[in-house]
Amino acid sequence: MKASARKIIDLTEEDHDPQPSLQPSIDPLEPLADVAAVLRKARERRRVSLARAVEQTNIARQYLQALENGGSLECFPAPVYARFFLADYARFLGLDPGPLLRSFDDRQEDLAEPILEPITEPWSRTRKWTARILVAACAATLTTHAVDFGARTPEQALSQLAGIHPTTAGYYARYTDLWEECRAAAERHQLLTWPDYPLRYVPRPEWARAAAAQLYFLFYHSPAPFDWLPEVEYLVTPIEPGMPAEQQQRLLRATNESVIKLNHVVHHGAIGHHVQNWHAFRAESRIGQIAAVDCASRIALFCGGTMAEGWACYATDLMDEFGFLTPLEHYSQTQARLRMCARALIDVRLHHGTITLEQAAAFYQERVGMAATAARAEATKNSMYPGTALMYLLGSDAIRHLRRDLAERPGFELRAFHDRLLSFGSIPVALIAETMRRETKDE
Repeated sequence: MKASARKIIDLTEEDHDPQPSLQPSIDPLEPLADVAAVLRKARERRRVSLARAVEQTNIARQYLQALENGGSLECFPAPVYARFFLADYARFLGLDPGPLLRSFDDRQEDLAEPILEPITEPWSRTRKWTARILVAACAATLTTHAVDFGARTPEQALSQLAGIHPTTAGYYARYTDLWEECRAAAERHQLLTWPDYPLRYVPRPEWARAAAAQLYFLFYHSPAPFDWLPEVEYLVTPIEPGMPAEQQQRLLRATNESVIKLNHVVHHGAIGHHVQNWHAFRAESRIGQIAAVDCASRIALFCGGTMAEGWACYATDLMDEFGFLTPLEHYSQTQARLRMCARALIDVRLHHGTITLEQAAAFYQERVGMAATAARAEATKNSMYPGTALMYLLGSDAIRHLRRDLAERPGFELRAFHDRLLSFGSIPVALIAETMRRETKDE
């Protein structure tokens, strides 16, 4: 295998912290003529039964047996699964996975190409591994395509986004311009029914500026569904000509073109949350009307999360699909996908007690590339709201799967699909999908 390909595949290694009682000191490796033999002997030397290994690693027995017996890659759903399990199992046994992975790759002629794109349709029986696979696949994609932007690393490529920003004089107007462009693109491609529901971007008021950094401050609050507002205000980071030039530049780089477009326009203020809220307020279900309304601690009812957050994430990909994003912004969406998958993975592990808060923060730093402070904040937020980080990944993927299934049926129209999807309001996507599949089947 080419060294460059192996380097990309190595990104699929997954961190795993075995139980302390089964964590031996790392011995020098034996000759690696047979990876299977190394694994089997390491387990036997530590007097760990296969059943115990299955319990502690959460890797199915058939996969551990395949690794220990030198089974064919056909034993696994995909080659990358074999490498995942090999890396995890090696660490569990106190072995350095690096040499084992290299030996494994050299012996597997079929493993010629790395996974370079996220897997969105994993086998049902391996669904519990989806987030782990996606984390590695997104990382591989970022590494592979950094060169497309004249960069050697994803960090170098993504850092270019900060330099693309409006001037201070044009900063506030840029929000409105992009909002209008987003609406025009959605209407031009007939993506959905865009409501007459004005939104105005305004600077964060003076009274909130000093305290915002210490609060769970939202730029956009879901409007109260039963108190109709003729216009919704969206509070943005203030950048004023009177500020010191260095501060202006720092804020403009932080709130650059991609942040304004992807976060403040598409995801929140336009086709994402804002349009979804308008449709939700008209849902037949009272729960669908109120579930995703912002309250003092997250949304009113967590049952609305897969639709509210899932739709906003799906909507961003939708606008990318129809050409609204630049190539570099499209690339940055892979980083966003990586973070979303990592959050889902940490959500489950943290609340199952298999990792600590410190390990969660370290995962965000090492695997997602977050700064230490941001990683700690993300892990802390995960610890406060069990299950909420899963909403984004589960919801957006469920919408994609529903669209894929219904698109194969006669008479499918994308605009009608989105309008019907949104008409249910903020109830679980799983319930919406069940209803829409039944409706199309009865037609």
